[in-house]
Amino acid sequence: RKDSLSKIRGLAAIEAARLDFLATGDQSILLVQMATTYKCLAEAFNMIEKSEQSLEASRISLQYDDDHRTHFNIGVSYTLSGETHKAIEAFEESVRLSPLLGEALVNLGVLYSKIGRHHDAIERLSRAAEAIEENSRIYFQLGFSNSRIGENKVAVDAFNKAIDID
Repeated sequence: RKDSLSKIRGLAAIEAARLDFLATGDQSILLVQMATTYKCLAEAFNMIEKSEQSLEASRISLQYDDDHRTHFNIGVSYTLSGETHKAIEAFEESVRLSPLLGEALVNLGVLYSKIGRHHDAIERLSRAAEAIEENSRIYFQLGFSNSRIGENKVAVDAFNKAIDID
């Protein structure tokens, strides 16, 4: 369902761009809509786990607009294909462009935890907790990373918060 909505948004963006261009002759509107179209396609491909196609759509999108959403899509694609370090780079760029992008911070926390960088994971997850209200995944991951560095009391508190949310 989500991938269908992304495809529909992408197709709607193409049609809107075409009509705007025909009505005004303004090519800048067309370029903005092209970026939106490729972002929607990248999201749709990620939702059906087609990471190579998503990366291609994201690369095209970057030609029109270097924004946080495109880098987020690239991070998801690399995560799906198991390229953790590339995913981290893409999510870090997404956060650099939009510092309170909660989902990118959550993904960074999970990935840093996966490679054993628990202090980095905790820092990103703590920022995510400020940006996103009541997300049990954040507190579960905070509990996990804190337990790995021996902060057991903090870990138990985080796990309990995750349970309370769900």
